[in-house]
Amino acid sequence: MGKDILNVSQGYSKCSTAIVASNAIITADEGIYKNAINNKIDTLKINEGHIELHGMSYGFIGGATGLIDKHMLAVNGDIKNHPDASNIQAFCKQHDTELLSLTNGTLKDIGTIIANFDV
Repeated sequence: MGKDILNVSQGYSKCSTAIVASNAIITADEGIYKNAINNKIDTLKINEGHIELHGMSYGFIGGATGLIDKHMLAVNGDIKNHPDASNIQAFCKQHDTELLSLTNGTLKDIGTIIANFDV
């Protein structure tokens, strides 16, 4: 299918990864970050936490986001409430991806947002 599989030591790899474009991701996970960089994937590393997840200390960026179109990243919450908001906005803009806040307030991990289309 033309896809590479990268092995990472993270049980929640999708939850820990926001896919921004076909070769660009956002993560707070150090292992995912290093593996992605080593495989020439443009990666923005953000601060851990600052995302709510019911019953847990914090949630994950991938669980609070999802591409809903080739150039549109939906966010469950307002990205402006994340301490790395300006870096996230600039990174998405660099990859021609718009951010769409689905709700106001703090980002909330809902498991991920899945849409049916090809990246």
